[in-house]
Amino acid sequence: MSAVTIAARLLAKSEAARADKSPKPSGNWTRPETAENANLSPPGDRITFEREDWTAFRTVEGLQRRAGTSIADLAAVVVKELVDNALDAAGDCELGLAHGVITVQDRGEGIPGNDQEIARIFSMNRPQISSKYLRLPTRGSLGNGLRVVVGAVVATGGKLFVSTRGRRLEVIPDLASGQSEVIRGDDFPIPGTRIEVLLGAPLVPSNDDLWMGMVAIDAARARESQYIGKTSPHWYDLDSFHELVMSVQNGITTRELIAIYFDGCSRKASDIVGGFSAIPAKALCREEAGMVLCNAKKLTSKVNPQRLGETGGNAFPGEYARKAAHALMPRGTDGSQVTIPVAVEAWASIDSTYENSGIIVLVNGSPCVTDAFAQRMAKSKETLIHGGGMSFRLKTGNDPVLFHVNIITPFIPITSDGKSPSLGTFRLLIEPVMVRAWKRATKGKPKSEKVDIKSVVFENMDAEIAVVSSNRTYRFNWRQVFYRVRPIVAEKTGQELGWTYFSQTLVREYLKEFGDEPMAYRDSRGTFYMPHGGASFPLGTMEVEKYDRPSYLFNKVLVIEKEGFFEALKTDGWPERHDCALLTSKGQPTDAARDLIDLIGEAREPVQVFLIHDCDAAGTIIFQSFQDETAARPKRSLEIVNLGLDVKEARQLADGGIVQIENVSRNADQPVARYVNAQDWDWLQSHRVELNALTTEAFIDWLDAKMGPYDGKVIPPVDHMADHLHDHLQQRIRDQITERILAEAKIDDQVNAVVAGLADQLASIIPTLAELVADSLEDDEGQHWSDAIEALADGIDTADIGGPVT
Repeated sequence: MSAVTIAARLLAKSEAARADKSPKPSGNWTRPETAENANLSPPGDRITFEREDWTAFRTVEGLQRRAGTSIADLAAVVVKELVDNALDAAGDCELGLAHGVITVQDRGEGIPGNDQEIARIFSMNRPQISSKYLRLPTRGSLGNGLRVVVGAVVATGGKLFVSTRGRRLEVIPDLASGQSEVIRGDDFPIPGTRIEVLLGAPLVPSNDDLWMGMVAIDAARARESQYIGKTSPHWYDLDSFHELVMSVQNGITTRELIAIYFDGCSRKASDIVGGFSAIPAKALCREEAGMVLCNAKKLTSKVNPQRLGETGGNAFPGEYARKAAHALMPRGTDGSQVTIPVAVEAWASIDSTYENSGIIVLVNGSPCVTDAFAQRMAKSKETLIHGGGMSFRLKTGNDPVLFHVNIITPFIPITSDGKSPSLGTFRLLIEPVMVRAWKRATKGKPKSEKVDIKSVVFENMDAEIAVVSSNRTYRFNWRQVFYRVRPIVAEKTGQELGWTYFSQTLVREYLKEFGDEPMAYRDSRGTFYMPHGGASFPLGTMEVEKYDRPSYLFNKVLVIEKEGFFEALKTDGWPERHDCALLTSKGQPTDAARDLIDLIGEAREPVQVFLIHDCDAAGTIIFQSFQDETAARPKRSLEIVNLGLDVKEARQLADGGIVQIENVSRNADQPVARYVNAQDWDWLQSHRVELNALTTEAFIDWLDAKMGPYDGKVIPPVDHMADHLHDHLQQRIRDQITERILAEAKIDDQVNAVVAGLADQLASIIPTLAELVADSLEDDEGQHWSDAIEALADGIDTADIGGPVT
């Protein structure tokens, strides 16, 4: 079917969508009072009607509701459902129409099952049986398609034949029960499956009704790449995940469900499911399902949207554009908001022979039932895109444009049983991709598009991450990726990729657009110190990931730009006096420092975070960078309190002779944080005062004064302190009793006696120690020599030497 024919059908569809097909009577209308209706009581007082859900498939009217379309497109929807099933089974199929019979033939493995099982598959009253409750970027949604096909046959008095695995079957649906039977006919020696459907009035098909099926076939044949992973726990909220587990059949356990069907969960399944491992998945209550889902999200990484694949520019006429990103779904009933990966593809074809603009929307390569239409607005030289939850205008000039839009995603909200998608959810992605495709169409195929460094890095980043991490099996650092993409950038752009631009700008923008990379780590820069013997650790990605905030140890965190004062504060006991942890990140805050602050803020215990910095332009930026949203992460959940040094305070210290103001001479204006007023902005361009200008004693006095309004020691709840009192007292008594028992039993004497009894055995072993250790290390290269020695010691029998131990 040509693009012109499709455009003509879309024009008719657009006009019908705007027409009012159901005129309403004007004025006030009431039912006339007659002898027949004068004494009628409300229907609820006389009789009620009840019918099962499947019965809606028996009539054309019911099919329109179930398929989410008008009678004009019902035959096309039947074709689409048959083609979708064939493409799912075999990746390709043939579609034809002859003498009113729609034929779809694939070359797959055929439909498994005996005649009765196939009859059940083609029954209207069967439950929705589908593997597509697992959210994946594949065709279809609810497993409802065959019921629409059978319903169309029943509603129009048609016929349905299924030929598969050597035999041809006529499907005979029963109008009363909804159950189908089959009659076996001729042999079918052709591989694959053939479906033949004959529809009667008013759905007698024409060649125009094949368009949805042909679009799906074109998309499947052109497809350049597709998602090959499993479903991800990050694609579910509590409602959808609980619905999934309740639908699991065949006694699959919770662990099997998570390990087999969810991305990145096979090795972590035991940690994810915990005590629910052997429980059948469908037996999980809502709260238990939520615990499993929460654990799965914590222990796995999000799927990069680039992995969703693409149909490619050759599928449909016109110029092609694509963008992949994450999109926020509407909040669930539990208040959570799921982030779904999405890739939007658009093709734009400009042809003055079209009567009007048009749009064909596909989801995962299958044309969808939607009321979306495109209308050329001649006066404003725009194209109106409306329907499916969208409404926006594109500046497209005078010529009509035919758009194809394919949305590749594991989940899209639907608005009807006919799987009408809620396109408005992805409007902010769809609109710019359509604009880009149209712009390319107006210029023809781009001759030599300028390739920039960012686009080359983003295009290759996912593949190179997979290389350096063995498909995300091992941890990796960004410098490894940098060395992989740098020569690619040089080859494609002729420019040199710098490490600073890559690590500080491109990596953060990449993570914001495509999601976090939990397997990545950055080297340590800075230190985190906890008061009261809470120890310290370097600020690196992996160290922060392992951090678990101790209970009631501190209620403040001080971020220090200068490492020099770090040790002085520890020596002075300042952290202990203020119950304040210390964090230094060596100038600009690192990702690990931000991660640690976010992690501390997630705990239930309240905490305040403070930051001190030099009184200079760079110091103000350090505070702003720590508090504000960055390219790679949202704004801090905690407020960061800026303790200074600010301009007013620095000048006061200088007036008091405590510090000296330095003059600064630069060729260009220095960037200053947004919170700084205009007068201080001017001062910072030519002056600065470093915290290092303070003596250590003066610095500590200054910092004590700054913390004064915020001071307050940690005092836990009474229950927690009572438990600690009990535990400490119990441990003290245990130590006293243990010490007394050991002294009375003369343990050391008994141990020495046993060792003395082993002298002969040891004398025979020691001369061969080197050989024994070498053999052990050869058997297990991961051992240390001390492991081998300890294994030898454990192998010496000491049970009966030296008599009974009392």
